Amino acid sequence: MLVPTILGLASLVFSSCGADSHHARLEGRLLNINTGEFYVYSPDGAIEGIDTLKVQGSRFSKEISCESEGTLIIVFPNFYEEPIFVAPGNDIEIKGDASHLKQLVVKGSKNNKLMTAFREQIANSSPAEIRHYAELFIEDNPESIVSSYMLLKYFIQDKTMKDYSKAIKLAELVCKEQPRNGLAKRVNQHLRSLAQLSAGKRLPSFSARDINGKAVTSANVSKGLWLIYSWASWDGSNRSTSNIVRQLKESSNGKLNVLGISVDASIDACKNYLRSDSLNWQNICTGQMFDTPILRTLAITTYPSTILVENGKIIGKDLSRDELENKIKK
Repeated sequence: MLVPTILGLASLVFSSCGADSHHARLEGRLLNINTGEFYVYSPDGAIEGIDTLKVQGSRFSKEISCESEGTLIIVFPNFYEEPIFVAPGNDIEIKGDASHLKQLVVKGSKNNKLMTAFREQIANSSPAEIRHYAELFIEDNPESIVSSYMLLKYFIQDKTMKDYSKAIKLAELVCKEQPRNGLAKRVNQHLRSLAQLSAGKRLPSFSARDINGKAVTSANVSKGLWLIYSWASWDGSNRSTSNIVRQLKESSNGKLNVLGISVDASIDACKNYLRSDSLNWQNICTGQMFDTPILRTLAITTYPSTILVENGKIIGKDLSRDELENKIKK
């Protein structure tokens, strides 16, 4: 749980402290927050599952077991996510203002320096401009693990993407320069999957079990109208999303079926949330977060993300509430 409260302008500093050749070290002090914790996860396996950065007396320290380059994502209380790039022996230093997290300065390696420079470049840019700058960065730095992160952040998690041809070419370039980078390979395959999951395409084949052990397959979802959506119990906006889904289901007079997929790392947390919110449709939670097989099959890498399916055919992805209502009415 993200529990700290930020009071006023908080200055944020992680100071270095001698990591050895098998670890990376994060240390620091967070002003105006006495106790709390932030989630930390990794999209490329630098750590398993969700870890935390715990704050005690405004101070924290974290040593990460590290045998090769990797990416950590720190989730701040307002759900802003900051990428940190680690390698054996790294001492990571982050400086910034907690009320202006997009202006954080991260030091400790070439990759963090590159990401900080990119963040400064896009500070006042539109989404289209940011994607363009990301393209240029990847073309100039295909050997950097930062490029793998940018492919994930700006080309997969961006729900406005329609044409994936350029992104696939960039991913192939990164894979060529980083043949041992597992994330780059998964991103490349994921982009190809997204290209095949556009409106009008058939839903891919899958088989899973819901949180009560009941089978859920693509054959089930090939009959009638289905809304598939991803969610996370820790996201403060999730209750609003659940209410929207409930209203859409009720207003469809029983014609809309719903399948929820939780990205929680804790199955117990998922079950507790379902009980507290009285969600009575099928939900899948494996505790594997975005490595959940059905999420990978459906190329879902963010939440909430939606896929509307009619008789096994995709008729919409990541639609607004109004767009969902209109399609369901039709």
